[in-house]
Amino acid sequence: MSKYSLKRFATLLLALALLIVGSSAWADTALVTSKAKVYASASSSATKLGTVAVGTVVERSSAKSGWAKIELNGKTGYVKSSTLTAMTTYSDQAAWLKKAGKLYTSCSTSSKSLASLKAGAQVAVKGIAGSWAQVTYGSSTGFVKSSLLTNKNPNASESVAYAAKDLTNVYDASGKLLGQVSLNTKVTVLETKNGISKVQRDGKTAYMYASDLSSSTVTVAQPTATPAPTQVPNDGVVEIAPVTHYVKADGAKAYDSKGGVIATLSQNTAVVVSATKGSLVRVSVNGKEAIMYASDLSDTKIASQKDTVTTISPTTYYVRTDGAKVYDSKGKVSITLSRNTKVTVSAYNSTLMRISRSGSTGYMYKTDLSATPVDAKGSSITEITPTPYFVKTEGAKLVSASGATLGTLSVNTTVIVSAYSDTLAQVTVNSTQGYMQRSDLSATKVSTDATLQYGDTGAAVEKLQERLKALGYFSGTVGGNYLDLTRSAVASFQAAAGITTSGIADEKTLTALFASDAPKASSGASSSSSSGDAVPAHGAAIEMDWWTSDIRTIFARGVTATITDVDTGLAWKEVCRGQINHADCQPCTAADTAVLKKVAGGSWSWSRRAIFVTINGVNYAASMNCQPHGSGAIKNNNFDGHHCIHFTNSRTNGSNAVDPLHQAAIKKAASTIL
Repeated sequence: MSKYSLKRFATLLLALALLIVGSSAWADTALVTSKAKVYASASSSATKLGTVAVGTVVERSSAKSGWAKIELNGKTGYVKSSTLTAMTTYSDQAAWLKKAGKLYTSCSTSSKSLASLKAGAQVAVKGIAGSWAQVTYGSSTGFVKSSLLTNKNPNASESVAYAAKDLTNVYDASGKLLGQVSLNTKVTVLETKNGISKVQRDGKTAYMYASDLSSSTVTVAQPTATPAPTQVPNDGVVEIAPVTHYVKADGAKAYDSKGGVIATLSQNTAVVVSATKGSLVRVSVNGKEAIMYASDLSDTKIASQKDTVTTISPTTYYVRTDGAKVYDSKGKVSITLSRNTKVTVSAYNSTLMRISRSGSTGYMYKTDLSATPVDAKGSSITEITPTPYFVKTEGAKLVSASGATLGTLSVNTTVIVSAYSDTLAQVTVNSTQGYMQRSDLSATKVSTDATLQYGDTGAAVEKLQERLKALGYFSGTVGGNYLDLTRSAVASFQAAAGITTSGIADEKTLTALFASDAPKASSGASSSSSSGDAVPAHGAAIEMDWWTSDIRTIFARGVTATITDVDTGLAWKEVCRGQINHADCQPCTAADTAVLKKVAGGSWSWSRRAIFVTINGVNYAASMNCQPHGSGAIKNNNFDGHHCIHFTNSRTNGSNAVDPLHQAAIKKAASTIL
């Protein structure tokens, strides 16, 4: 296994340990779904201890070769694994019946009926296993079909909810962060749409993520002491190439081979892992060999606060790509799923989600799931009320689901959009349904008389370049090709003229450009120091949407860019090392890192800063933090990991949400002329 694969797998195991809410790392809760014989050991020839009835809830502590070890009322035994179904437990979570149903003594419609439940009846959910939910109704506890339940009260237009975690964000209608509330803060939910809840508290209205709310108060489990490991025999030990890990929290213990504590370590103490066995690892600390729990270690240094687990009401998600993996609690792949397979999510942290499907529980990477169905490229599909749009690109293609061209459309042809993903729109044109690139559509008609944009050629572009050159904005060759340098020059002029910096020469821009009082470009070079050949940017920067523009292709993995800090004017070189929700970048050299640290004020920080990202002479408005984290491939650059660079509408990895502070910094960059 490669060092990278080992780190990724170790990260998975550590995150999985965080996700096992309300139970130890050794057990989970299961439901007996068929009458089970209990034996003294994992063999049908062993002494029979008794039977367990259908509907009995047990603790399942291990499973091997088709057998499961269970615990019930303080007694242990072994049953066939096939008689059990994994159960997700809840602390009497409120739910309501969507339609009338019955409460049974066990998970079978042939069992005794305890009560007939009317539509709208409220129950308290204790757990869900497969298609059955264990609930309490009045003084009776039994089972109902889980498909009959909803976590929304059908009897009231408003409902009470509670903040499901400490320091939960609260926003205004524009998405601006208003502040934070503490765990179990009570609010009134007025309505919920697209995962956003409109809430009211103390007469004031605001907005919160629905996943940050709970229908009942949340009980915080108290940490339990970790038992000392017993002596570890050599069988089953997996030797690995030595790799550095870090202690996750103060007080982590290192043991000798007999389970005696030989050291208590503080957070971020570096240890070298050289072997693994189950939940334990062999480490070297200050030259001494010891044993530690893998769950006490991380492959990266820990930030100021732990990655917390958020428990949510069971919510449907969709698999983003074919072959997405589901892991068990030990990090082993249990199954692979196809695109748009439905799963139910009940908890998550910054990396993983706890999911259930067909009665089985597992864990998936958040990047492999979507809150809505996705297209063939894994982009979320959003259905909307059919809305008229207009073609803005001459010769734009209408294609079928298989990619076959159904026709070409002229500018300002009306199409009806009924759904869209990051790059495509589902449209209807004259009763023909197909798909178009979103970049070929506009919500308003396009002016065909005066607009020039990227890709245009001809005499009109030559005239534009000549005027830009005369005013000092264009440094390229006047050749009639509207490409990167022309787009950057137009954006710089637009910023100087107080026009939105789109890089498109529309009618308003051309009128201002050829006016007698058109502003000239600022002359004077920056005196700010930079690293190596990093020349500070000049002019204005273009805003580029992370999802709908071509910035991910322009700033692709391996592309080197010049970064200019808007506030200080300092510049340095960085390379893009990866992309998901934003760009993960590293300074190219130690000299580049020194400039970045100077920009940060001498110490690393998560604070957002407005920057220009310059690639091939074109400036793009962006935002960054200055905190090294995660992994990094460049050695000897004095930067331990990578940091994040955001563009318009890019998202954080932790919350998978657009960060308002990054977006504010991007707006600042887009409105600045250097």
